[in-house]
Amino acid sequence: MSRPDIRTLPQAGMLLDVFRTSLFESCTAGPSRDHDQILVVGPQIPKVFDVFGLDGSQRHPVYTLQVRDGYPSLIPVSVCAGTSGAGVWVMAGGAYAGTSDSRWGEIIRGITQGSGSSLVPIHDRAENDPNPDYPGLPGKLRELSGVFPQEVQA
Repeated sequence: MSRPDIRTLPQAGMLLDVFRTSLFESCTAGPSRDHDQILVVGPQIPKVFDVFGLDGSQRHPVYTLQVRDGYPSLIPVSVCAGTSGAGVWVMAGGAYAGTSDSRWGEIIRGITQGSGSSLVPIHDRAENDPNPDYPGLPGKLRELSGVFPQEVQA
């Protein structure tokens, strides 16, 4: 499945809580490492909270729902098509997101055909290209943002 284009995403969505384990430090350099809430936008997501405040600032990192082979995940908008991060490979970083809002559960049950939890893995871990001096070893964590590009702002 291709990633959504940042220029077609709505600029409003739902707030979700971020759940991380306390057993080890975060294994991501993405926004879920530092934030307890994220804003999820997408065509099927209710438009409850705006991405940008009245002063033009962004309070929460922004993610979008991606479905691959029937499994939902959340990716930062900074890796969507139409951004400088398009094409960056992202993977699960150990955090999940969800909310008690029943509309979110309905969306996820619709994707998974009623099975599973409404907690969705956050895929905001990315690694730099491996070091050629050490073949077979992964690169260092790459910093990702959940910043909605200002040039897309309506």
